Amino acid sequence: MKRLAYIDGLKGVCALWVCFFHYILAFYPYGFIGWGSDVPPEKALYVYYNAFPFSVLSNASYPLYIFFALISFIPTYNFFQTRKSVFFHHQIYKRYFRLMPPVLACTLIGYFLWQANWNYNLQLVPLTNSSWVLALIPGNLSLTDALKSGLFMAFINGDGRYNSVLWCMNIILIGSYLTYLFLAVFAKTKGRFAVYLIASFFCFKFPDYTAFLCGILAADFLTHVKLPLTVNTGGLYVAAGFIIGNFPIVVYLPQVPNSLMYGIGALFISIGCFGTVVFQKALSGSILTYFGKISFPLILTHFFVMQTFSFGLFVYLNRLGIPFYWNLVLMTCASLPLLWGAAEIFYRLVEKPTEYLLSLLFSKTRKNHSKA
Repeated sequence: MKRLAYIDGLKGVCALWVCFFHYILAFYPYGFIGWGSDVPPEKALYVYYNAFPFSVLSNASYPLYIFFALISFIPTYNFFQTRKSVFFHHQIYKRYFRLMPPVLACTLIGYFLWQANWNYNLQLVPLTNSSWVLALIPGNLSLTDALKSGLFMAFINGDGRYNSVLWCMNIILIGSYLTYLFLAVFAKTKGRFAVYLIASFFCFKFPDYTAFLCGILAADFLTHVKLPLTVNTGGLYVAAGFIIGNFPIVVYLPQVPNSLMYGIGALFISIGCFGTVVFQKALSGSILTYFGKISFPLILTHFFVMQTFSFGLFVYLNRLGIPFYWNLVLMTCASLPLLWGAAEIFYRLVEKPTEYLLSLLFSKTRKNHSKA
């Protein structure tokens, strides 16, 4: 099936969104109530609404869950369009080996940067009062431990000590295989609707996987429900997804987890963006699709640029007496080309060779299997 540019475009939007969110947490965490904030549950409502609407930006974990939904959406939509199982069979064989080399490279880079003391987290905290930055500092450093983390611990328990974004690698791997299991067993049957219903109840127990279920639902909906989405209808879906996904749990019932709401928001975003021609064209622009291509490297490497160059430059300019907001502007302008460059280098040296070698290996394996 032909690669859909607008999916890459949405990946690009989410990757840039993640970077923007982390820089806000580091330099202006006003209204942040998430991990590392030290805000007790009973004060979360007050802190959030006292900083509203800026707190929407400082609590933006949502884009990562849109990625989760896309991980399940792509193979499901591919299967429903072509009715060919070779695509997800391919992914079953190579999924871990597709993720492991970039993750391993990431943990090793993180280890060497921390070991060399090239991170400026401690120096930044007094300037921005970001407890999140303080929470990023790992404990004991060990090369053996970093190797274990990159090879399997990140995929078992989401070990993110050497790079915080790796907390979700186990969710990505398990969610991917749950998607492939669904496609192999239920996708061709009408009974899949009962599976959707049963799985929705499990989402309260395992809320991080709601986005994967919603990605499957979005692909099923767009394939089998032939409802033309106008600009207004698609806009309503996107608006609903944005509102649902960007408001923390204090807006909803206390027993409903944040990540469950993120998944539901991703469902609406996916239907609205991928079912409306106007949104498809907007997301298919060359800039967004380019950043979609390097989205994984950008998400993995921006932490390194942020904690070394961006933090260090901000501390240095502060010592020179540069006012806070001018410092923020100068640091941002100087960091942008480095963020792009680091992602591009990582893509060319790690991710692209990994994709090439796995495709070559799978191609040879499939030919040998056909001969046998």
